[in-house]
Amino acid sequence: TPAQMTAFGEFILQVTYPPNPVRALTNVLTVDQQVGEQFFLTNFPVDVFQSCHGCHQLDPGAGHFGSDGLSSFEFETQLLKIPHLRNLYTKVGMFGMAPVSFFNSGDNGHKGDQVRGFGFMHDGSADTVFRFVNTTVFNQNNPGGFPIPNPGGFPNGAAGDPLRRQVESFLLAFDSNLAPIVGQQVTLGTAVGAGDALVAAKKIKLKASGGAVNKILVLSKDPGLPLPAPGSGGDPRCGSAPAGTVKATLLVSSPATGHAHAAPLPCQRWELLGSPSAPSGYKYRDAQLADGAAKTVLWKNGKLKAVLAGADIDYTLQVGTNEQMVVAELTSGDARVCMRCGPTLANGTDGKRFIGQNGSCPVPPRCIADNVSTRVDLLVQRAEFGECDLIAKATVGGAARGWLYRTASNDFLPDRGSEPPLTDAQLRAVGSVAGQAVTYTCVPPGSGQRLALDRDDDGFFDSDEVDAGSDPADAGDTP
Repeated sequence: TPAQMTAFGEFILQVTYPPNPVRALTNVLTVDQQVGEQFFLTNFPVDVFQSCHGCHQLDPGAGHFGSDGLSSFEFETQLLKIPHLRNLYTKVGMFGMAPVSFFNSGDNGHKGDQVRGFGFMHDGSADTVFRFVNTTVFNQNNPGGFPIPNPGGFPNGAAGDPLRRQVESFLLAFDSNLAPIVGQQVTLGTAVGAGDALVAAKKIKLKASGGAVNKILVLSKDPGLPLPAPGSGGDPRCGSAPAGTVKATLLVSSPATGHAHAAPLPCQRWELLGSPSAPSGYKYRDAQLADGAAKTVLWKNGKLKAVLAGADIDYTLQVGTNEQMVVAELTSGDARVCMRCGPTLANGTDGKRFIGQNGSCPVPPRCIADNVSTRVDLLVQRAEFGECDLIAKATVGGAARGWLYRTASNDFLPDRGSEPPLTDAQLRAVGSVAGQAVTYTCVPPGSGQRLALDRDDDGFFDSDEVDAGSDPADAGDTP
């Protein structure tokens, strides 16, 4: 009925698009994405008439994520509303397209049966974003078949493909209503996680020049080192995820000094060794260091070897500083391999080196909290930027407790009015006690107080209601 449609319309307009999973949790674009963004936001026409941004407006403050609600004729038989771009990553999966004069010629071979895929443009006919940016009207020369100069477009042919790929990379990581960090969660505690593999390292070696580390070698030959099954949650390859997705990360850190480097390992650079039915391992290769500092990673049953190199390693060794213990952790989905070496520190002519004693390092009692602490640091940082409300939950003395991070005072407000706020360090200390693991969650801005302190939103904090004998989950039952 009209009344039902009105009610549905009012409801559905409140539904918010989720965070873009392709975009880094730091909300920082990769180099390629930055170049693509610069092209997208240029004021020069790219289709003779308009820049990308001229039609597909990107203005999150105004609620524009690729569209401002206007329409465009686009040489079609009817005016079409300009689409937003924040959901392009969801359409990946359709591949292959016969030659059409609307697009530059390219790979038009048959790709076989399609399992899924929606397609791009108003009719879903374009198989990939790369195909769309190969629309002839975007060419610099003879755009759309018209003898009109279009200097702001893509160079014709293969010369323009690198820039087209960079624009594609940006479009797949397009801004959305919620920042990438929203929904991210981590638990700080003392227990060994279900997916944690504690192994002995052969060596963890840092080499530096001028105080800055420029090479890291991580090696383990522990027979107990496991290999995630192909297709499992620990498989570092893309699977159904788009290229650029980071499922695996290698973290090298020193708890004593706070030095750390987290190397992202994008899914498209992993390959399976052996066959899905008889896998022998996974191999990561990035010889040109196009996606960070990780050059190679070999992950097999009983062996892990990783080489990091280059100027992007943001791990600094200070002269005279003892690293005490260096930790290496490879995380891939729900799997994590953890090792450590120490406390041998040696100086050499090529800089400082850190190597395990006698080529054999002790098995850690658990994956070190630095991995989790680094993630907590990230959640706090993004909350400081206003991208989320940061809440924390724990069971203390048998009672459920909650805290809300306050950016103005840099502390955590508890759900009991008589208690003082906790500093970041004090709340982390709560999680260091057995049975009191603290779970941190970045929730949508504006929802933190309800989720952390006052679940029924009645103006009384949860623990205060419990103390008074009222129900913190019932807004009608108050102290």
